[in-house]
Amino acid sequence: PPRGTHHTRRDDPPTQTPRHPPPPPRTPPRRAPTRPPPPHPPPSAPAPAQAPPPPPTGGGGAARQAHANPPLNRTPTSETVDGFTLSPTKGPANTAGTHTTITPPASGITFTQISAGARHSLAIGSDGNTYAWGDNWYGQLGDDTTDGRSIPVRVRTPAGVRFTQVSAGGNNVEDHSGFSLAIGDDGHAYSWGYNSYGELGNGSSDNNPHPTPARVTDPAPNTTWTTISAGTYHSLAIDSNGHAYSWGDNQWGQLGNGTTSAWGITQNTPVRVHTPAGVRFTQVSAGHYYSLAIGDDGHAYSWGLNGDGQLGDNSRADKNTPGRVTDPDPYTNWTAVSAGWQHSLAIDNHGYAYSWGRNDVGQLGNGSSDTNPHPTPTRVTDPAANTTWTSIDAGYQHSLAIDNHGHAYSWGLNGYGQLGNGSTDSNVRPTLAPVKDPAGHPNTTWTTISAGSDHSLAIDNHGHTYSWGSNRWLQLGDGSIDLRPHPTPVRVASPRYTITGVDVDGTTIGAADRSVNPRTGVWDITLPSHAPGRVDVTVTYRYEGLDANNNVIAGSVTTTGSVTLHYTYATPYTVRFSLGDAAGHTSSPTPADQHPLDGETISWPQDPEWEHHWLTGWAKADGSSWDFNTPVTSNMTLTAQWQAWQFTLN
Repeated sequence: PPRGTHHTRRDDPPTQTPRHPPPPPRTPPRRAPTRPPPPHPPPSAPAPAQAPPPPPTGGGGAARQAHANPPLNRTPTSETVDGFTLSPTKGPANTAGTHTTITPPASGITFTQISAGARHSLAIGSDGNTYAWGDNWYGQLGDDTTDGRSIPVRVRTPAGVRFTQVSAGGNNVEDHSGFSLAIGDDGHAYSWGYNSYGELGNGSSDNNPHPTPARVTDPAPNTTWTTISAGTYHSLAIDSNGHAYSWGDNQWGQLGNGTTSAWGITQNTPVRVHTPAGVRFTQVSAGHYYSLAIGDDGHAYSWGLNGDGQLGDNSRADKNTPGRVTDPDPYTNWTAVSAGWQHSLAIDNHGYAYSWGRNDVGQLGNGSSDTNPHPTPTRVTDPAANTTWTSIDAGYQHSLAIDNHGHAYSWGLNGYGQLGNGSTDSNVRPTLAPVKDPAGHPNTTWTTISAGSDHSLAIDNHGHTYSWGSNRWLQLGDGSIDLRPHPTPVRVASPRYTITGVDVDGTTIGAADRSVNPRTGVWDITLPSHAPGRVDVTVTYRYEGLDANNNVIAGSVTTTGSVTLHYTYATPYTVRFSLGDAAGHTSSPTPADQHPLDGETISWPQDPEWEHHWLTGWAKADGSSWDFNTPVTSNMTLTAQWQAWQFTLN
């Protein structure tokens, strides 16, 4: 009821019986709406910070209202470094018996994307992390070392970044010149490894190893990238506006910016490729001193070295700007291109495969081999009638493809078993032949394939990754270090990290203060008591490769390492609640104490009730209202603030 005249209720004290009969009843006044307006505190009272709305009339006590309970301000609640996760990362200081857990990187990882380089391999795991194996002379594995790896190791991506695309490059002729490119989920491009020609795009050119991923220099503020490709000594990428950029060596015009550079003169930051007017590139592929691309007009373009006709423009003239690849028919639209050493592969919109360039070892797959240049695209000879292709990739001197049935085929040079056909002979293989199924897995269906210099990678429809060919630089990743060729697919090892010890600010966690989950390897540890402050939590681990049966690969190299996480010991506080003026007048319990750590917030407690009163908030000792989004920095008592019901009749 509106404020003013008091309205008698059934719970008011009874009135004395009148000596005379009451006057005749009058027509009752019209009542105002039954829901009261918001309470109006006296001017001297502080304005409530989070007062709930008043209850409906007719009740005997304050209605219980739902309040937003701000989460405790324990940010971050976990920390992850190199795949190891500490959670929680904050707890009470000077308190014994507090627990936290350390989780190692997941086991049983499969790979969703692969890239075979000159002597190393890259992959993105089902856990979202990036992995690498093989030669690491210049840090191309990105694990902050220069040690070669026979099993996949985690690439040390920047904090908070996961790579969504990777590309491995380098020169098979020049020892150890591998480098790596990636695009992060933040849209930035990253690079690591060999950088003598500025192919990392970081503004420098040097012969030093670069074993940790670092940002490629943006050509303009807020540049984001969608596609990236690593060649022999140069790199290509497309930004979110469809503009193509290049960096690295430019002796043959492979950067496509209208210039060529003398030997030793490098372009170490991205420059714009001179795309044809009105065309934006949707794909790029960097090869050996030349480049390929597909435009949004469906045409293929090429530029750079052309001594063997690898530009496919019906000439052998080098070009420093993109020119059209000759179409096999007037209505050709291209859907995929791949630049190899000196030969090129492509798929058109009908699913047909084409090739052009060098063919001395049958890498064009047209049923012949010769030393003549092939400067225009011709059909790859299909292994069966009506074959169409879904994926194709050009390596150093061999070629790989997957047909529409998921069968993998190979052709070209096979001296190291890179064709995966069960042999390692040096005979020319100009005709497509099936890649053999992995042992014990007949009728394998393949989804992804990648050709390196002398080795090959592929993923099957179960997410398992296989490799074959040369293993001289451990690039097969199966845990073997025999350095011999593997002419049939072998399973790439699945990495497993096992925690072997934990040290908290110099105190070793003993057996009595830890429990280990035998299935997941997670450590639940009891932390030592410690004064307030941030401390290092050092985790030591063992790293090994697992085979298809999740057994440690016999004879594989087991490595050890450590990672540092951080835990904060914070002062604990107690926040008590008082019913204030309602004490002794209500049966509602006093809300329970809350125990935040320094800098955390508390939750609005369950509302107490006091008959004929509204709860308007909680106040500090000085009478000012408490904002429940404010971090707590001391012990304190919060007192309930009340307002008596008031009613008015119209």
